[in-house]
This record gives sequence, structure tokens and C-alpha cells, in this order.
Amino acid sequence: MSFYFSTVLAHHGMQVGRSPRATAVRVVSLLLASIALTLPCSATPLSAAAEDRVIVAKIGGEIERGTAAYLRRAVREAQSATAIVLILDTPGGRVDAALEMRDALLDSSVPTIAFVRRNAYSAGALLALACEKIYFAPGGVIGAAAPVDGNTGKGAGEKAISAVRSAFAATAERRGRDRTIAEAMVDESVEIEGLIAAGKLLSLTADQALTHGISDGSAETLEALLKLITLEGASGSLEGATIERLGPGFAEKVAGFVTQPAVASILMSLGFLGLLFEIKTPGWGVGGSVALISLGLFFFGHQLAGLAGWEGVALVVLGVALLALELFVIPGFGIAGGLGLIAILGGLFMSMVDFNYPEFGAMTDAAGALAVTMVITLFAVLILLRYVPRMRLGGIVLRTEALSAPVDGDLQVPEATRLQLGEIGVALSDLRPAGVARFGDMRKDVVSEGDYIEAGTPLRIIRIDGYRIVVVPQP
Repeated sequence: MSFYFSTVLAHHGMQVGRSPRATAVRVVSLLLASIALTLPCSATPLSAAAEDRVIVAKIGGEIERGTAAYLRRAVREAQSATAIVLILDTPGGRVDAALEMRDALLDSSVPTIAFVRRNAYSAGALLALACEKIYFAPGGVIGAAAPVDGNTGKGAGEKAISAVRSAFAATAERRGRDRTIAEAMVDESVEIEGLIAAGKLLSLTADQALTHGISDGSAETLEALLKLITLEGASGSLEGATIERLGPGFAEKVAGFVTQPAVASILMSLGFLGLLFEIKTPGWGVGGSVALISLGLFFFGHQLAGLAGWEGVALVVLGVALLALELFVIPGFGIAGGLGLIAILGGLFMSMVDFNYPEFGAMTDAAGALAVTMVITLFAVLILLRYVPRMRLGGIVLRTEALSAPVDGDLQVPEATRLQLGEIGVALSDLRPAGVARFGDMRKDVVSEGDYIEAGTPLRIIRIDGYRIVVVPQP
């Protein structure tokens, strides 16, 4: 398998019992709380142990952003060890993640050793080439690293091929290996006499890799491999060295999952809708919890994967603050609301793109995820505008039909039926479209039939549907 590029508020008013300022403060506080949950915990480095201690990390399955976070942690924790061994059995994965992992290996201050257990295709080949030494298990294969578009499954364009080819060549040169062989793994136009003809991608078996200087030897097991390795500063070979196997943590698995474009778009949509519910309903409810969890997962995963920086977070916070200002302080939808939406979308976009490697589809993925988010949110908002004014999450108010017959006995008549069609009142709060109004000595939740209505505007009742009172401005 080859490299792939990764796959793919309208206005709302407050309900009774909450001031605009309190609502705005609560929404912004909700976002800040979700972001606070994403603050990365600093990894505690392993203390120095006995001499000849080897950290072993296994890179298996497809390589994605969570894999990159895992390898970075492994390299950090290996700084007090004698060496780090990567056991490779992977079909490849994301280009940007692989390049980040390559950089971590090249910058490592301790010796790096690749052990190709089965396959080191595509991104796996780049990781192997980035290590100081490469060993193979019998049957191991390396190569076949042509980039393909993960959205279409077709070969990538010349620009992407050239970029990956250059990365392979530079990595091979850094480690003293043949750059032409590395290039032939990426670009099928590269021909090497006696090894690969033009029009085919290069893959090497364990014996071929040894013959052409890519491999440093072969071993059946990890223990047998350590017997072959002698490093400067080690006491003889690494035979008998303390082996510490380091697997991916739960957080890194979560990061790998939530940074997938499809999952990220769902989390962003749930975050937007949760904030909307929280704006529309009094008290803490399901909406706030959903927004807290969704946005927390989004920022946590993208920060751990090395994508989300504080610039993106700051933009999102600023955007929510501007939207809250627009919704609860400034009538209508104008400059503050527009700037707020732009800031939120910009912050989310920045949190999904690795600007170190923007040419490998990350910007396209982020733009696609945001587009999906906006479509999902738009449809959900249209539904919410129709039904949310009739419910409260703190205590659900069921929609009822207007009573058409007299009510006898001890049955209680809905309080709304004490009002009459055409009755005149006054808006106590802004209606966006829901709000509160006074009719005589009664305060009522009402819904405007038209657009925004300012507090203090005379109102007239035009329809009563059970508990739902529809009003328009009184001329």
C-alpha cells in the first residue's frame, strides 16, 4: 500500500430566567472549559537506569496522526536509554505524519534502529531509512512508496511525487545510503540497471536490501538482533540489554481517531449544536455537556497530534465571544457576528492543518471537514429553529394541541388558555425568535412569528398552540 493523503449560528434568544449577559458568560465559559480539558500533560521522562537499556516501539498498521504522537513520545523517553528500536510492520499511511516521524528519528540524540519484521512499505520505508541502522527479519520487504490521493485512490500529481521523492533521497543521504535506490521506491520513472526497470516501483527483499547497502543484517528475533548490534558507548553488543517495550497509550489512540477528517467534522458539528442548545435553554443541560465533550475531544486530539496551537484556540475563543456579543448585546446580525463566525472557522481550520507539510493534502482535508460541518450544522439549525422554542432541557415541555372542548372536573386548564387571541402585551426581553413577554400580570414565554423584536415593543397574540404563544409587533 502506498502513501495516501488523508481522506477526506443563526440568531437565537434566551429563555425565561436568564439574562443576556449571563447567557453570554456561560457560553464562553463552556468553551474555555472544553479547551482547558485539552491541556497536554507533560510526559515524565524515564529516569536513567542501568547501562544498555533499549526502548522498543512497534509501528504496526496504518500510520496516522496518533502514530506520530506515539513515536515522538517513544523518542523522548529513549533519551536516557542506550538505543531505540522500531519494529516495523506497516503498509504505510499519511505523508505528513510520516515526515514528522522521520524528523523525530533524525533529530534523536540516541541511536535509532529499524527492525523490518514483515513489511515496511510506503511511510514505513521512510521511517526505516531515517534510522541509523536497518535490520530485517526473514521475509521482510521494504519499498513501494509512491504517493496516492486518499480521496480518490489514484496516483498523486507530479508535485507530490517530487516532494516525497526528495524527502526519501535526502533521508537516505543523511544516513549514508544510496539516494537513487530511495528515489526508485517513490518514482517509477527512476531506473537502476540490474535492479529495477523504468515503469515499476522498487521493493527490496531482505537479501536485496543487504546486497545494495540498505540493510545492515538479518535476525530472526529481537533478542538475536541485539546480539548483532554494537554501538559507541555500549558495553560490547546489546545482548542482555534491558528491553523496555513501549506501546501506544490510550490518549494517542484517541488522537489518531479524532483527527480523522470525518470524525473531526462530526465533533465540530456536535460542538456547534451543543452551544446552540445551551444558548436556547435555561440551566445546564444536555447541550452544554455535548458541547463540552465534543470540543474537548476535538482540541485534545489535535493538540496531542501536534496540530492545534494556541493561535487556533485563541481564534475560536474570540469568535465565540463575538457571537455572544452579537446575540445578546447588539441587535440584529452584523459585523460582530460575521467576524465571530470567521474567527471560529479560521481557528478550527488552523487546528487541523500541519503547516510544516501543507502540500500533502492537509489543507484540502481541513477545508472539506469544515464544509461538512457547516452543512450538518445548517440542517440541524433549521430543525432546531422549528422545534427548540417548544422545549426546555432542564424540564421538557411537551407540545400540546389547543384544547377544543371544555375541561371538566379537576383537570387543570393550561395557563396559556387564560390568554385570548389579539390580547396586547409588551416584550420584556428581545425575541430572537423566543423570549419573554408580559400580558397584564402574567409573564409568558412567547415566540415571534417574524424576525428579531426588541425588548419593550408592544406585542399582539396571533396564535395559541397549547403552551406555545405566537406574537407579532402591535402596530
